[in-house]
Amino acid sequence: MGELEPHISVIIRAYNAEATIREAIESVVNQTYEGPIEIVVCYDKGSSDRTYDIVAEYSRKRYRNRHIIVIEHEHTTPFLALLKGFAGARGKLITILDADNIFPRT
Repeated sequence: MGELEPHISVIIRAYNAEATIREAIESVVNQTYEGPIEIVVCYDKGSSDRTYDIVAEYSRKRYRNRHIIVIEHEHTTPFLALLKGFAGARGKLITILDADNIFPRT
């Protein structure tokens, strides 16, 4: 039996990220890495745009080896939002992606 790929968690903090959150999530979903990836979106309820609607749309989709978790929190500092993401992440490896960035496909 071969060694299983490690489970990876990607934490994305989302505050007024309507313009960029789709590309950030897509960049994780479309990775060439075939092991399981959990996307932990820390949604700031202080957002005044459509960020939540977009994140909710992605969380309802079904992907092979991809799972999206939304952690809603009151408006806070980016650091405290990140701590909420670490608390909710279950991956063996954890990384952070800002909502206005993307990961290369590989």
